[in-house]
Amino acid sequence: FNQGGKWEDALSLLTSRTPDTIHYNAVIGACAKGRRWEYVGELLAGMRRAGCAPTTVTYGVAIYSSCLEHLWTMSLTLLSDMRSQLVELDKNIYGLLLMEFGRAPALHRKELALLRRFAAEDGRLPAETAEVSVAS
Repeated sequence: FNQGGKWEDALSLLTSRTPDTIHYNAVIGACAKGRRWEYVGELLAGMRRAGCAPTTVTYGVAIYSSCLEHLWTMSLTLLSDMRSQLVELDKNIYGLLLMEFGRAPALHRKELALLRRFAAEDGRLPAETAEVSVAS
């Protein structure tokens, strides 16, 4: 399903059986590859309604998808949600965000400050690394 053109087929997976976290992750991944962000957000919400707990993989794919679409505020919202749900954080997620945010010329100072604060608080990246990466 992780082919860009297969996201429509992947969506049918959720209606053909009782989906679990693995099914949702596969479908979210397919939609992300197909650059169908609008489905990624809906799937994440549907996953919770179905009683499936989003994982590090789930959030990682959703954050990656939002970065592809330059949805910076959504990326931070997902990261904040991930932290509040006590989902294990991954240094790769921070690395992705720092790299992508460094390419975002229109990013607001409060968004950059929030990302730096999260990185330092979570101990996934030293505070000085977050400062340098975001500032560049």
